[in-house]
Amino acid sequence: MRTRCPPAVGPGVRGGFTVPEQPESLAAAQQEGAAETELAQKVEAVLDEIRPAIQMDGGDVQLVEVTEDGVVRLTLVGACVGCPMSMLTLQAGISRILRQRIPEITDVEAV
Repeated sequence: MRTRCPPAVGPGVRGGFTVPEQPESLAAAQQEGAAETELAQKVEAVLDEIRPAIQMDGGDVQLVEVTEDGVVRLTLVGACVGCPMSMLTLQAGISRILRQRIPEITDVEAV
């Protein structure tokens, strides 16, 4: 017959295991990550509005990343690859619209 040890009780203890407190820098990093995720979601929402026009010509755009300093990195795919107009589409179309709708965006780059 086994005897069961009583669970530890007190602050920072859950289910018998001691849970270390998060350092302030980790909590700040998590908040920063949440802000980046929110920014990426805004960018993705705007790209979802732009996509149908790009897809009509056989291309598409994919979000690669949004950096912490507001740089959006995109990949143009499909018919956009090798198209001489793709940089014009990126700068005059996608970049302009993203910057108008999301002021936090500082630059848009193709990768």
